[in-house]
Amino acid sequence: MNSNFRINSKKNQGIIFLGLIAAWFIYIFYKNQTLLNSYKITTGQVKHIFPPSYKNNGYKIQYDYLIDDKKYRGELGIAECNNYNTTNLSLLLVNRRFPVVYDVKDNENSRIIMTESLCYKFKIALSDTILYADSIISCQQVYSNY
Repeated sequence: MNSNFRINSKKNQGIIFLGLIAAWFIYIFYKNQTLLNSYKITTGQVKHIFPPSYKNNGYKIQYDYLIDDKKYRGELGIAECNNYNTTNLSLLLVNRRFPVVYDVKDNENSRIIMTESLCYKFKIALSDTILYADSIISCQQVYSNY
């Protein structure tokens, strides 16, 4: 009986763990859908680039944006590239301004628009600045001093 209890306990822990992962995915999907369905656009500025760490696989871009004179902060994860390091990315992106979409019901739910695909997704005009950032984020070599 004791071994059955241990087996069931481990089984229950596994079910709870899978349930938590499923709930997390549902939450992320919900946040993405609400952002896509009810957003406004403002301008944000890249403030900092964080290097890859044990918590995240790639770099983290931190950005600030204003809504009604209140400052908000968001983050965007990007893949690691062999072409760049934290210093290179900082020199290329920090202090640059990009469109930011935010949820009108939850102003902290935001996305900085730095890729061509996000421009199309949120119906934002594609600019040279976004193409420049997209080339960096997609690990292409940047040659210009844009």
